[in-house]
Amino acid sequence: MLSTLTKHSGWGVLAGAMGLMGAGSGLAMPVAMAAMMGAIPEEHAGVGSALNDTIQQAGAALGVAVLGAVLSSTFTSHMPRTASAAARHSVSDALATAGRTGDKTLVTAAHNAFTHAMSVSFLIGAAGVVGAAVLALFLMRGGADGAAATGQETADGQTGGGDQDESAMARFAEA
Repeated sequence: MLSTLTKHSGWGVLAGAMGLMGAGSGLAMPVAMAAMMGAIPEEHAGVGSALNDTIQQAGAALGVAVLGAVLSSTFTSHMPRTASAAARHSVSDALATAGRTGDKTLVTAAHNAFTHAMSVSFLIGAAGVVGAAVLALFLMRGGADGAAATGQETADGQTGGGDQDESAMARFAEA
């Protein structure tokens, strides 16, 4: 939804897209954390929780860096070549330059370039999310086979589940 925004879209489309994104995150994160913590033995729960926090923080920082670079380069490449170097650098510099010079075409060009750059960034972010979902699907696929062993007694009276924990950690390490 966010990739379809234009400078004329208004706040309704933005609010709807942000609400959808928040609802999706709110529904997916607890399930993802429970799946990760379920694959870790109880005696290593602290390490698993710390690993989860570290992965989230590193992923957020990397995502901001990559998508920010995409946004910046796309904005610059879609600004007119006749615009000053400062105006091609960022949307705020372009609007400040247009305000000083009264150049309405520069304002329009900056708005259009920024909106296009946002759309490209959102599409690349969405592709990353889809890629992560596919990766998670393949990494967690073996969990269904071992789920029957979790918490059930084997023929010799032992409780199953240890092999599942080890295989889940091995799949994670291989990725």
